[in-house]
Amino acid sequence: GAGLNLTFETKDGILKHSRGSTSLLVNPEDLKPITLEGEIVRLADSVAYVNHDVQDAISARVIRHKDLPQQAIRVLGDKHSSRINTMVEDMISNSQDKNSISMSDKILEATNILRDYLYENVYPLPKIMQEANKAKRVLEELFAYFMENPELVLKKINFLPPDTPLARIISDFIAGLSDREALLLYEDVFLPKPWIEGR
Repeated sequence: GAGLNLTFETKDGILKHSRGSTSLLVNPEDLKPITLEGEIVRLADSVAYVNHDVQDAISARVIRHKDLPQQAIRVLGDKHSSRINTMVEDMISNSQDKNSISMSDKILEATNILRDYLYENVYPLPKIMQEANKAKRVLEELFAYFMENPELVLKKINFLPPDTPLARIISDFIAGLSDREALLLYEDVFLPKPWIEGR
Protein backbone atom coordinates (compact mmCIF):
# COMPACT_ATOMS: atom_id res chain seq x y z
CA GLY A 1 0.00 0.00 0.00
CA ALA A 2 2.96 2.39 -0.24
CA GLY A 3 3.00 2.79 -4.01
CA LEU A 4 5.57 1.20 -6.29
CA ASN A 5 8.49 -0.23 -4.37
CA LEU A 6 10.86 -0.51 -7.34
CA THR A 7 14.28 -2.05 -6.98
CA PHE A 8 17.39 -0.11 -7.92
CA GLU A 9 17.86 -2.45 -10.90
CA THR A 10 14.34 -1.73 -12.18
CA LYS A 11 14.77 2.04 -11.86
CA ASP A 12 18.14 1.80 -13.61
CA GLY A 13 16.54 -0.15 -16.49
CA ILE A 14 13.84 2.51 -16.87
CA LEU A 15 16.35 5.36 -16.74
CA LYS A 16 18.63 3.77 -19.35
CA HIS A 17 15.93 2.46 -21.68
CA SER A 18 16.25 3.21 -25.40
CA ARG A 19 15.33 6.70 -26.49
CA GLY A 20 15.81 8.90 -29.50
CA SER A 21 18.19 8.21 -32.33
CA THR A 22 21.21 7.16 -30.25
CA SER A 23 22.96 3.93 -31.20
CA LEU A 24 21.36 0.67 -30.13
CA LEU A 25 24.46 -0.34 -28.19
CA VAL A 26 25.45 2.39 -25.79
CA ASN A 27 28.78 3.90 -24.85
CA PRO A 28 30.01 5.11 -22.44
CA GLU A 29 29.41 2.35 -19.95
CA ASP A 30 27.60 4.60 -17.47
CA LEU A 31 24.67 4.87 -19.93
CA LYS A 32 24.36 1.08 -20.15
CA PRO A 33 21.83 -0.76 -17.94
CA ILE A 34 23.53 -2.55 -15.05
CA THR A 35 21.58 -5.80 -15.54
CA LEU A 36 21.27 -8.18 -18.49
CA GLU A 37 17.49 -7.83 -18.18
CA GLY A 38 17.81 -4.07 -18.63
CA GLU A 39 20.06 -4.56 -21.65
CA ILE A 40 17.77 -7.07 -23.37
CA VAL A 41 14.65 -4.96 -22.78
CA ARG A 42 16.44 -1.92 -24.22
CA LEU A 43 17.51 -3.80 -27.36
CA ALA A 44 14.27 -5.76 -27.79
CA ASP A 45 12.24 -2.54 -27.69
CA SER A 46 14.46 -0.95 -30.33
CA VAL A 47 14.26 -4.03 -32.58
CA ALA A 48 10.47 -4.04 -32.24
CA TYR A 49 9.86 -0.37 -32.93
CA VAL A 50 12.28 -0.16 -35.89
CA ASN A 51 10.61 -3.08 -37.62
CA HIS A 52 7.02 -2.16 -36.75
CA ASP A 53 7.52 1.48 -37.72
CA VAL A 54 8.90 0.39 -41.11
CA GLN A 55 5.89 -1.88 -41.63
CA ASP A 56 3.41 0.78 -40.46
CA ALA A 57 4.97 3.42 -42.72
CA ILE A 58 4.69 1.10 -45.73
CA SER A 59 1.09 0.16 -44.86
CA ALA A 60 0.19 3.85 -44.50
CA ARG A 61 1.87 4.56 -47.88
CA VAL A 62 4.19 7.05 -46.29
CA ILE A 63 7.11 5.18 -47.89
CA ARG A 64 7.42 2.35 -50.39
CA HIS A 65 9.24 -0.91 -49.77
CA LYS A 66 11.66 -0.14 -52.59
CA ASP A 67 12.64 3.12 -50.83
CA LEU A 68 14.17 1.28 -47.87
CA PRO A 69 17.98 1.45 -47.72
CA GLN A 70 19.11 -1.60 -49.67
CA GLN A 71 22.39 -1.77 -47.78
CA ALA A 72 20.37 -2.63 -44.66
CA ILE A 73 17.75 -4.79 -46.37
CA ARG A 74 20.38 -7.03 -48.00
CA VAL A 75 21.81 -7.80 -44.57
CA LEU A 76 18.63 -7.96 -42.46
CA GLY A 77 16.13 -9.43 -44.90
CA ASP A 78 13.46 -8.36 -47.34
CA LYS A 79 10.44 -9.13 -45.12
CA HIS A 80 9.29 -7.83 -41.75
CA SER A 81 9.51 -11.25 -40.08
CA SER A 82 12.92 -12.07 -41.56
CA ARG A 83 14.39 -8.78 -40.31
CA ILE A 84 13.21 -9.43 -36.76
CA ASN A 85 14.47 -13.03 -36.97
CA THR A 86 17.88 -11.90 -38.20
CA MET A 87 18.26 -9.35 -35.40
CA VAL A 88 17.08 -11.69 -32.63
CA GLU A 89 19.19 -14.64 -33.77
CA ASP A 90 22.21 -12.37 -34.07
CA MET A 91 21.69 -11.06 -30.52
CA ILE A 92 21.43 -14.62 -29.18
CA SER A 93 24.53 -15.88 -30.97
CA ASN A 94 26.58 -12.80 -30.03
CA SER A 95 25.56 -12.83 -26.37
CA GLN A 96 26.29 -16.48 -25.52
CA ASP A 97 28.67 -16.86 -22.58
CA LYS A 98 29.13 -13.09 -22.28
CA ASN A 99 28.34 -10.61 -19.55
CA SER A 100 26.45 -8.32 -21.91
CA ILE A 101 23.85 -8.39 -24.68
CA SER A 102 25.26 -7.46 -28.06
CA MET A 103 24.92 -7.66 -31.84
CA SER A 104 27.54 -8.37 -34.43
CA ASP A 105 29.04 -5.29 -36.06
CA LYS A 106 27.41 -6.18 -39.38
CA ILE A 107 23.86 -6.51 -37.99
CA LEU A 108 24.24 -3.52 -35.69
CA GLU A 109 25.36 -1.32 -38.58
CA ALA A 110 22.46 -2.47 -40.79
CA THR A 111 19.96 -1.93 -37.96
CA ASN A 112 21.26 1.57 -37.28
CA ILE A 113 21.07 2.38 -41.02
CA LEU A 114 17.41 1.31 -41.06
CA ARG A 115 16.67 3.32 -37.94
CA ASP A 116 18.48 6.38 -39.30
CA TYR A 117 16.34 6.09 -42.42
CA LEU A 118 13.20 6.34 -40.28
CA TYR A 119 14.51 9.41 -38.45
CA GLU A 120 15.41 11.11 -41.73
CA ASN A 121 12.54 10.04 -44.00
CA VAL A 122 9.51 9.10 -41.87
CA TYR A 123 9.34 10.70 -38.43
CA PRO A 124 9.90 14.32 -39.62
CA LEU A 125 7.27 14.15 -42.41
CA PRO A 126 4.52 16.79 -42.05
CA LYS A 127 1.88 14.04 -42.22
CA ILE A 128 3.49 12.23 -39.26
CA MET A 129 4.10 15.44 -37.30
CA GLN A 130 0.46 16.43 -37.83
CA GLU A 131 -0.69 13.16 -36.23
CA ALA A 132 1.80 13.62 -33.38
CA ASN A 133 0.44 17.11 -32.76
CA LYS A 134 -3.12 15.71 -32.69
CA ALA A 135 -2.04 13.15 -30.09
CA LYS A 136 -0.39 15.89 -28.02
CA ARG A 137 -3.60 17.92 -28.13
CA VAL A 138 -5.67 14.93 -26.98
CA LEU A 139 -3.42 14.51 -23.93
CA GLU A 140 -3.38 18.23 -23.14
CA GLU A 141 -7.16 18.49 -23.33
CA LEU A 142 -7.68 15.39 -21.19
CA PHE A 143 -5.26 16.80 -18.62
CA ALA A 144 -7.08 20.16 -18.49
CA TYR A 145 -10.48 18.43 -18.24
CA PHE A 146 -9.44 16.19 -15.36
CA MET A 147 -7.77 19.07 -13.53
CA GLU A 148 -11.22 20.71 -13.54
CA ASN A 149 -12.98 17.42 -12.70
CA PRO A 150 -10.50 15.54 -10.49
CA GLU A 151 -13.17 13.40 -8.83
CA LEU A 152 -13.48 11.41 -12.08
CA VAL A 153 -9.87 10.29 -11.70
CA LEU A 154 -9.69 10.09 -7.91
CA LYS A 155 -12.56 7.58 -7.73
CA LYS A 156 -10.52 5.19 -9.94
CA ILE A 157 -7.41 5.26 -7.74
CA ASN A 158 -7.08 2.88 -4.80
CA PHE A 159 -4.05 4.46 -3.17
CA LEU A 160 -2.36 7.84 -3.20
CA PRO A 161 0.85 8.75 -1.40
CA PRO A 162 0.15 11.55 1.08
CA ASP A 163 0.42 15.11 -0.23
CA THR A 164 0.57 14.08 -3.89
CA PRO A 165 -0.09 17.17 -6.07
CA LEU A 166 -3.22 16.94 -8.19
CA ALA A 167 -1.26 17.62 -11.40
CA ARG A 168 0.97 14.60 -10.63
CA ILE A 169 -2.07 12.38 -10.01
CA ILE A 170 -3.71 13.42 -13.30
CA SER A 171 -0.44 13.07 -15.24
CA ASP A 172 0.15 9.57 -13.87
CA PHE A 173 -3.42 8.54 -14.65
CA ILE A 174 -3.14 9.70 -18.26
CA ALA A 175 0.33 8.15 -18.64
CA GLY A 176 -1.17 4.79 -17.68
CA LEU A 177 -3.68 4.84 -20.54
CA SER A 178 -3.03 2.95 -23.75
CA ASP A 179 -3.36 4.88 -27.03
CA ARG A 180 -6.76 3.32 -27.62
CA GLU A 181 -7.97 4.03 -24.08
CA ALA A 182 -6.92 7.68 -24.35
CA LEU A 183 -8.75 8.12 -27.67
CA LEU A 184 -11.91 6.42 -26.38
CA LEU A 185 -11.82 8.57 -23.25
CA TYR A 186 -11.35 11.73 -25.35
CA GLU A 187 -14.30 10.71 -27.52
CA ASP A 188 -16.46 10.04 -24.46
CA VAL A 189 -15.56 13.36 -22.83
CA PHE A 190 -15.49 15.76 -25.77
CA LEU A 191 -17.45 14.40 -28.75
CA PRO A 192 -21.24 14.72 -28.92
CA LYS A 193 -23.41 11.62 -28.84
CA PRO A 194 -26.60 11.03 -30.86
CA TRP A 195 -29.83 11.82 -28.96
CA ILE A 196 -31.37 8.43 -29.57
CA GLU A 197 -29.41 5.21 -30.07
CA GLY A 198 -29.75 3.89 -33.59
CA ARG A 199 -31.51 6.96 -35.05
